[in-house]
Amino acid sequence: MIEQELARSHKSTIPNHSGKETMLELAPHAQIELILQLYMKEERESTMQTTFKNELVDYYDVKHIDEKDQKQLWCMASHKWGAHTQRKAVHIMPFRLRQLPLIHILGKDVAEELWPVKNGHILEAEIEHYFDNCQPATVPSLSEEDA
Repeated sequence: MIEQELARSHKSTIPNHSGKETMLELAPHAQIELILQLYMKEERESTMQTTFKNELVDYYDVKHIDEKDQKQLWCMASHKWGAHTQRKAVHIMPFRLRQLPLIHILGKDVAEELWPVKNGHILEAEIEHYFDNCQPATVPSLSEEDA
């Protein structure tokens, strides 16, 4: 029921792209989009998630073979090796967030960088569940120049 109501009201939240809106004027639309997307999960093919996980493993180089010839992956949160079946690929900014709200929140240059491997971690399956429900927050480390 809530999903139907949110989907109905969702149609009225998309801003008119006249190019004259400022980031501040678009903020309420981005907030509504975010809330809607937290309730409306999109199903995706398992091959997409597998590809994303493989890309993360290669990018971060978090794989090794243990003494029993078993594939192990490093959890970036617990700092422990574990069976690859117990490690999940997570999106820092949730997969279900669409590009438009990310641009409204983070700006165009930053939002465009979020979808490849720069927007992911390999985590233990127990921790991944919390990320999928948008419970933890990842705070990027800023350099002295950015601070």
